[in-house]
Amino acid sequence: MTYRVVGWSTGGVGRLAIRAVARRPDLELVGVWVHSEEKEGVDAGTLAGIDPVGIAATRDADVLLALEPDCICYSASGEQQDAE
Repeated sequence: MTYRVVGWSTGGVGRLAIRAVARRPDLELVGVWVHSEEKEGVDAGTLAGIDPVGIAATRDADVLLALEPDCICYSASGEQQDAE
């Protein structure tokens, strides 16, 4: 079985999570949430420091939830969102 995953944030931990999901055959990265306008539309792999994975980051939570992921890997740092 392959689990559909949305990554929630692309800071230090979020980048590590994207890399981990990308290399696991039992996980499929289907979406990534970002806080900043500058990161919106950028490929998740690029944001994570790996080759592009074909998933454009978004700030639209509704779009990500509509993907019906099996899980969300939440790695935002709460009040420190600006550090993303």
